[in-house]
Amino acid sequence: MRRAIQIYRRDGPLPVLEVAFDRLRSLIVRKQRGFQNGFLLGAGTSWLTGPYVEVGHNLRVGKRCRIETISEHNGLSYFPRLTFGNNVSLNDDVHIACVSRVEIGNNVLMASKIYISDHNHGSYSGEHQDSPVLAPGERHLGYAPVVIEDNVWLGELVSVLPGVTIGEGSIIGANSVVSRNIPPYCIAVGTPACVIKRYDFKFAQWIHESSAVAKHSGEVI
Repeated sequence: MRRAIQIYRRDGPLPVLEVAFDRLRSLIVRKQRGFQNGFLLGAGTSWLTGPYVEVGHNLRVGKRCRIETISEHNGLSYFPRLTFGNNVSLNDDVHIACVSRVEIGNNVLMASKIYISDHNHGSYSGEHQDSPVLAPGERHLGYAPVVIEDNVWLGELVSVLPGVTIGEGSIIGANSVVSRNIPPYCIAVGTPACVIKRYDFKFAQWIHESSAVAKHSGEVI
């Protein structure tokens, strides 16, 4: 109630009604799906998961997000599994698409405009590759699990591609494309994302990757 009064004094009655609607919609979805307490969906968010999702405590989803599982495509059936741990927070315009397995751990923080997917339209390596003559929407879905471990922070406009694990406590810098595994307790940036720092628990500080390699090899730099 106190929050509603603050919004009313600052922005007028319409935002108060929007907040009330979001909370009502979140409550309805939570009751329908048996989700745990603290579940909140922002305005304009599409929650298209069917029965293929597990949600922990305090999942907060921002505005205009698209959270979806895909169980059928071009006549083929899939068995998606999308899981959110406790205290996960997604900002606005996040898109998560799951056809196989996407796991998001506890205390994960996502900025805005993030894309996470465990699948592609078509296969472009190995023995059975798709022809570019075939329309992308008609190609089969190639997939590999995505795992985002506890305490990970994803910056603005990050993309996480199929087959990737982001280790516990790691940070992915803004605009990065994660196309390969990131170890725990690292900072990674770029396209493709590369580790630039690792956390040294002995000295309780983040150190540059070149310094970490030198320390392990006994060099002094």
